[in-house]
Amino acid sequence: MKCEVLETLDDTASLVTCYQARFETQVIILLGFLWNLYIDKLDEDSRQYVYQSLNRPSIGTVVELCRTLDIESKYLGNSNINQSLNKYPHIRNEFIGHGYVFKDGVKELCSQLNELSHILAKHIRILSQEYDLISVQKLTDKGYKGINYRNDGQKVTAWFYPKSDNNALKSDSLYLVDKFDDFHRLSPFILISNFGKNIYVFSSVDEYLTGRVRYNRLLETDKFSLDCKEFENVSMSNDGLKNKSINGTIRNVYRNNFKKYIDTGLKKDIVSFLKKNESSNSATIWGHGGVGKTATIQSIADDLSAEHEKHFEYIIFVSAKDRKYDYIKGSITEIEDNISTYIELVEIINQVVFGVSNMDINRILAYDGKMLIIIDDFETFSFEEKENIKSFTKQLSINHFKIIITTRSNTTIGIQFQTNELSIQKTTEFLKQTLDNEGIPLGLISTQRIDGNKKKIHNITSGRPLFIYQLAYVIAKKDLETALSYDINSTKAAIEFLYGRIYNYLSDTSQDLFIVMSALVTEKDLSNVISKVQYALNLDSDIKHFNESLDELIKLKVIEIDDDRKIFTIYSTDILIIMKSYFEKRSSSFKGNVMQRIAQVNQDKDVDIEYSLLKTAHNNRLTRNEVTVIDSYKQILNRATASKTIKLEAILALTAYLNEKGLRREALDIFELHNPKFIVITQSSRADKVEYANYTKMWATYSYGGGTFKEKRKAVNILGNYISVGINYDENIDLELAGLLLQYRSWLYIANKQENLSRLQFKEINKGEFSKVKAELIKECKAIFHRHGNHLVQKVMQIKLSDVSSAARQNIVIAFYNYVEVLVDLNKFQEALSICDYVLDYGPQHFSAQFNRKKSHVAKRMKHKRPSIKKRPRR
Repeated sequence: MKCEVLETLDDTASLVTCYQARFETQVIILLGFLWNLYIDKLDEDSRQYVYQSLNRPSIGTVVELCRTLDIESKYLGNSNINQSLNKYPHIRNEFIGHGYVFKDGVKELCSQLNELSHILAKHIRILSQEYDLISVQKLTDKGYKGINYRNDGQKVTAWFYPKSDNNALKSDSLYLVDKFDDFHRLSPFILISNFGKNIYVFSSVDEYLTGRVRYNRLLETDKFSLDCKEFENVSMSNDGLKNKSINGTIRNVYRNNFKKYIDTGLKKDIVSFLKKNESSNSATIWGHGGVGKTATIQSIADDLSAEHEKHFEYIIFVSAKDRKYDYIKGSITEIEDNISTYIELVEIINQVVFGVSNMDINRILAYDGKMLIIIDDFETFSFEEKENIKSFTKQLSINHFKIIITTRSNTTIGIQFQTNELSIQKTTEFLKQTLDNEGIPLGLISTQRIDGNKKKIHNITSGRPLFIYQLAYVIAKKDLETALSYDINSTKAAIEFLYGRIYNYLSDTSQDLFIVMSALVTEKDLSNVISKVQYALNLDSDIKHFNESLDELIKLKVIEIDDDRKIFTIYSTDILIIMKSYFEKRSSSFKGNVMQRIAQVNQDKDVDIEYSLLKTAHNNRLTRNEVTVIDSYKQILNRATASKTIKLEAILALTAYLNEKGLRREALDIFELHNPKFIVITQSSRADKVEYANYTKMWATYSYGGGTFKEKRKAVNILGNYISVGINYDENIDLELAGLLLQYRSWLYIANKQENLSRLQFKEINKGEFSKVKAELIKECKAIFHRHGNHLVQKVMQIKLSDVSSAARQNIVIAFYNYVEVLVDLNKFQEALSICDYVLDYGPQHFSAQFNRKKSHVAKRMKHKRPSIKKRPRR
């Protein structure tokens, strides 16, 4: 009709566009007509060519598609039609292809385009104006209802047609209908909307996965896209065992576990591995139940089959899944068409690829095409079957095979892709998308309520797509408020589906952790200290293996831990019940040993494992026998994870206990054995040095108290080793040890001198031998003065004794009392008197009498000191 108006106005410039659109629309109408007649009758290769060519076709390609579809040459067999169709590309390229037409060529172009359209309309009846356009809207009990667009273009009326077995029409479809009620379907290549005001013609199939089709508006600059089921996941052939997709990829027939896939962000990396990775032929999609592992890999398989480029000749999907969670009913249903053995996997591959059903792997290993093998729910296989499948995948060439497994267990083959629950924000987005996919209108108020309940939605779904689908179903069936009151992820069926078999998915050590944790918590308090689990299982020496096993439980969402990896918390009481049930199934010896070790560390989670063991050891001193007490302390000392602070406390407590029991030698052996752990260097931290000082003090004290000169000299050496590192006289502990060293060494000198004087008196040695001993004693005096005494005296005299700790003050005063004797023997009487006066002025009052007597002693020695013999001058 528009062409007639423009012809009347002689508007040749506009007629060019109108004639061109009319001709190309005629070709698209012809394509739709032939498509609906013959697409299912084409052979596989021809049908694949037609589908592939619909991706951004030129008008010349559309013509070729019409010829391919006209398998009987019934419509395009006329030579005039063929000449017209062949002539159009030439006209288009010559007059229109460069984008403009000169004025003197417009009339000629109009004439030729008009002639082409008339030839098509003359020889192809459906392109004449004898037909009405019927838009079938829906089917009712009585018949079809829709809209009639009359062939004169002037009238639009309501339309009804009785339902008939001889004339089954499709809803939401556009038909050409003649006066004899012959219906010729044009959809999905022509669309009419807005009661005939908007007419759209096919432009391209942009995406075969969703059937996304792009349309151009007739005589207007406008584009429109629509998902069309006729182009969705197109299969070229399907024999019940396998189907061939549009790009030639052959897949075995399997059931998708999703209606419309919603990407959670995992697909990109997996697709990259499949297309680009050349370092490994295998990858594992690892994660807990309900997060979309199976849906993700199935969606990727769909993508690969719908893309223009073919990446794999074959995609084989097999599943060991033997049950699924029905989110509509909220129950678990059994699956029967699963596989359970390695042999079944090989048989399916052979049957799909080679048409033979046997367990011979040689054909598969020799395959030189590209094949993707997907093994779903790998954890369901038995251990032996898993090992067989692993061995099989290792034999497959990286140049020809890619293998993807999905699993809940910590079994990793090749590269690992871990799935997780969705975040709060992504959970909300996923819910909205699910509702939209299901055609559930939300409205502004409901959308705002969803946004306002983000945390609650995340809590009741755990951020798992499976439960988000269930929530969407409840919203559709009930309402949002009712749905939010459902504890979807805490129902008996949900818990059983997620965790009922989780024990079987764990490694041996993780199974032990799984059950032992249940013995450390209660239903009221689901948390405790991780190190206690490690201790209960006696895994202190294998920290790496323990942490790997712990991570299995974390990844599977059985437990969560704090940032410092100190406290674990079991996710729910329902999981705890499952854990306890498996604990009860263990042997009596296992349970008894575990409970005994747990009793040693109690269940106080505010105290870590070492402090718990130390507390138990302390308590044992009051109630248990000697062997048990000693073993409980030694157990702490043998723990690699115990800190030096804990070990020091254990050593001091143990040696004190041994000393009380008269086992001083054993106590000294303990100090000797562990001394290397406490030795510090000059640059050590103050904390380390304080620990070394306390260790040294007690070791030296026990050793000096032994009574023998040998043990006392050992005490001096112990203290000397500490002092050699370097001391800080501003630290009380260093003053204490410096005083102890001066005290012990001075006393040893005095005792040694007295012993030798006694020996001389009783003539055990003669004067000559005594003279040699005396010379050695004087050397010792000088060493004491230069190495210890002089430094300590000078430092102490600069401070007030009242300002230091009582222990340091006590050791210094006693040391000075003995040291005065050393100074007297060196004839350093004034230094000796100065020390006496200092203590009398600043020292404790209870030492006054002793130092007054010591002062008198020094004075007497000064009085009786023989004058030194002067050397006579040489003559």
